[in-house]
Amino acid sequence: MSSEPLTPLVDELERDLAASRERLATAQADLEAKEAAHMKTRNSKAKKPVKMLSAGKEALKQKGQLSAPQLEQALEGLLPNGGPTHDEADEDAQAEGLLPNGGLTHGEAQADTDAQARADAQAKADVQARADAQAKADAQATADAQATADAQAKADAQARLDTQAKAEADAQAKAKADADAQAKADAQAKADADAQAKADAQAKVDADAQAKADAQAKADAQATADAQATADAQAMAEEDAQAKAKADADAQAKADAQAKADAQAKADAQAEAD
Repeated sequence: MSSEPLTPLVDELERDLAASRERLATAQADLEAKEAAHMKTRNSKAKKPVKMLSAGKEALKQKGQLSAPQLEQALEGLLPNGGPTHDEADEDAQAEGLLPNGGLTHGEAQADTDAQARADAQAKADVQARADAQAKADAQATADAQATADAQAKADAQARLDTQAKAEADAQAKAKADADAQAKADAQAKADADAQAKADAQAKVDADAQAKADAQAKADAQATADAQATADAQAMAEEDAQAKAKADADAQAKADAQAKADAQAKADAQAEAD
């Protein structure tokens, strides 16, 4: 089977594979964009405790409990020259009535901060897990879709190749059948021509034999006619000879009779004379 008719199908298969690769690249880019957006959201959520801390500082500043520099130092533990610890600051604040209505000490605030940090970390882990699961599901769905598309493209190309191969096989079978039929027709035509030539040769032989027979019959008839003519001429000659002999005999007899009569008359005359 010639490979030239299959070249367009191979080219089409290559184009389909190239399109599938392009779709895969697009899906990969979309996935990366989703991951980037997710990372941006995660980073934004990670800054939330800092924003909450800043908001707490501003609230305390507005209430006049601490000046902004004192609050920064208290929260960051940067009191120089042997400044009070968090506990000492808490005791001082309680003694001075700066934590009214059951306000939080530094330890309690740190506990709340730790709890909030753990909750944020858990939320972050949950979000990351969901994002990872979604990314994995998206990647799997993209891979499945790509595999399905590739399998379908391969099946379509194979079907086209099978169809082309079947068409070529059918064409070859038809060409062989036509060639066989033509060869059979040629053989029959040759047989008919041979039979006709043989019949013509036999007819010529028969015609030659008939011509020879006719010539022989004509020659035989001519010979018979010639023989008959010769016989007739011979018979006529014999009849003429017989008639001539009879005429001669008659003339001789007549002459003899006349001579005899003349002699008798002469004798009678002589006798009378004597």
